[in-house]
Amino acid sequence: MKKVYPKVRTGCDTCKVRKIKCDETKPECRNCTKSRRECLGYHPPTAKIFEPSGSIARSDSDMAHEARATEYFKKETAVRLASYRPLHLSLDFWQKVVPALAVDNGPIRHAMLTLSATQEEYESDVSGLMLNEWSKSLRQHTRAVRELWSGIAAASISNEATLICCLLLTLYDIWHFGLPSSFTHIFGGFQHVFGGLKVCKFIKKTSPSKSPLPETTDINGTMMIPAFEHLADCAFVLLDEVDEDQSMILQEFALNLEPLIAGQFSHADEAVGLMDRVLRQIAKLKPGDAGTVIDNLQDYLSTVLSTLEQSLLAAEARNDPVAEAELRVLLVHHRAAVILLAGHEADSEVVYNNYSADFDFLINEIEDLLKTGSAIPEKRVCIGMVPPLFLAATKCRDNSIRRRALAALHQSPHHEHLWTSCTARQIAQQVIWLEETGDGARIRLQGVGFDPSQSQIELQYDVQGVRSTRSATSTFFWERMSDAETSAPPESFSMPQRMLQVCGYSAPILTFQEITCHCSPATQFDFTAS
Repeated sequence: MKKVYPKVRTGCDTCKVRKIKCDETKPECRNCTKSRRECLGYHPPTAKIFEPSGSIARSDSDMAHEARATEYFKKETAVRLASYRPLHLSLDFWQKVVPALAVDNGPIRHAMLTLSATQEEYESDVSGLMLNEWSKSLRQHTRAVRELWSGIAAASISNEATLICCLLLTLYDIWHFGLPSSFTHIFGGFQHVFGGLKVCKFIKKTSPSKSPLPETTDINGTMMIPAFEHLADCAFVLLDEVDEDQSMILQEFALNLEPLIAGQFSHADEAVGLMDRVLRQIAKLKPGDAGTVIDNLQDYLSTVLSTLEQSLLAAEARNDPVAEAELRVLLVHHRAAVILLAGHEADSEVVYNNYSADFDFLINEIEDLLKTGSAIPEKRVCIGMVPPLFLAATKCRDNSIRRRALAALHQSPHHEHLWTSCTARQIAQQVIWLEETGDGARIRLQGVGFDPSQSQIELQYDVQGVRSTRSATSTFFWERMSDAETSAPPESFSMPQRMLQVCGYSAPILTFQEITCHCSPATQFDFTAS
């Protein structure tokens, strides 16, 4: 159970941002020393809640840093975000519009610099630089949030600027999804998505037509609506609990699959965006959904398969190995989508007995892609590789395929949102152990809870026997590494139910981050049933 502490306002700035209790050791607190983070010092609260953005002086060193970070944003971050096709925002928007608006708009400037520092943090091989950029991204994020909400309260920020700032801060959440600083913020309700959606709702009423990206920095808020529709879709999967107002606005902006005519994808990013959307549609299925809903998704997947295959043939014909590898990865995700959809329709683990050949295809393709180092494209938005391997390890009934999936998870340790390939592997091992030591019953996961402080994972699941189904829980422990090595969150949390329903598929991955393997050589089990 999560410990509850009285609210303290005198801790170090790093612990305040992480929203954990600070022991207030000086000059650096033990939390920061233990996790190898920069302790940002102690700044007692003052009577003023917000300082006007214009009153904060910027030193020469601050301006020099901002100039360098802005150039990094234009050259690196903007290119990455432009490849995130579901946002429907061009390279010009990221490289020209956002930096130009950031010059005179404090919230946008700080949010832009947050993303720049975040990407540099992820992609740096130098631990000192990584720690430095992490602290910079935290400081910029704090200032962006403070100035955004004070500007909204004072009615001194336009709708368009609000949308851009909310978009940048939400992308920071997705980029950091799985890191300590983001958990409380994300599970607090994806506040910047909902803030942006409310502005979108107002703009749709007052200016219903969508306008193309202008050549100047004078933007129209309607061009931002598709981006927030997509982010609302991500929030729907990542958040199990929302209040009534949030639920209504998510339903209002709910996305349906766009019409697709079999042919070829114009670019691999287009295919990634579409496949990501399909997987999220499966995650959004409710227990009672069947019939027409399932049939429509199956027909759509058939069209997607035909288009992917034709695109792959074209890539092979023009000798484009990069596009070929990306399309092969998408064929893996397509096959995973077919299996997941069949499992939802049947509502029984027995159905997976019919998909051994499909699981074998998944593992063969992934093993080959891992050998060539092309399983996850470099410096491109991707869907990830843990979900199809976790699917094969936990659902396939062929023991040799299951163990090949475990080996593949172990082969390339990396982060993917809420978990790492190592934690996914150990959860899968637990499921296999429960099934193999049971009486032939099948396991269907209903919940996964993490308690990093105790190095503990708890599984909630249904045991599907021949004549009955019962609920059970199982707890196991793994060899813990430090927060800095595993980026483990400091507090307990649970994997969202919809995300678990599709074996970890949720939102696109903006940066692939390798980690040091933290698989436990021996796993301890504590099994209880109810």
